[in-house]
Amino acid sequence: MEVLMLNVSFLELKIPPLLLCLITGLLMKILASFWPFFQFSVQPFFVFLFAAAGSFIIFLASHQFNKQQASVNPLQPMKTAVLARRGIYRFSRNPMYLGMTVLLFAWGIYLQAVSGFLGVLLFVLYLTQFQIKPEERFLFKKFGPLYQDYCQQTRRWL
Repeated sequence: MEVLMLNVSFLELKIPPLLLCLITGLLMKILASFWPFFQFSVQPFFVFLFAAAGSFIIFLASHQFNKQQASVNPLQPMKTAVLARRGIYRFSRNPMYLGMTVLLFAWGIYLQAVSGFLGVLLFVLYLTQFQIKPEERFLFKKFGPLYQDYCQQTRRWL
């Protein structure tokens, strides 16, 4: 029996991650408003804590990219000339995306509905499949064993 495979490669590297983050935040708000599954209460301090952590992670990652004069355009990984491996990139191969995820988590806490967190899960799944994996293919082609060693030493997310 032949299995029908859906070719979704047309989605790869199409939506800028920052725009995807904003769209996800809107989706989370809609989910929390119209399907407020398991609402909870939380101190504003936790929202601030996660928002600050996410912002700090993004700042560190951007700073490291600037220091190394690396390409920051996520839609054109083929233009990458430098492999960022220092600073926060020693702990995560995708700290900018990790920071965005932490910011979305803070937003989910602020919305105070578990249903909103579904957006965080969708963000991570979509970003991994249609942004990170294609980037990894380009980086492996460009940097070969150097990138392979980096992947073995450093996790994709955290």
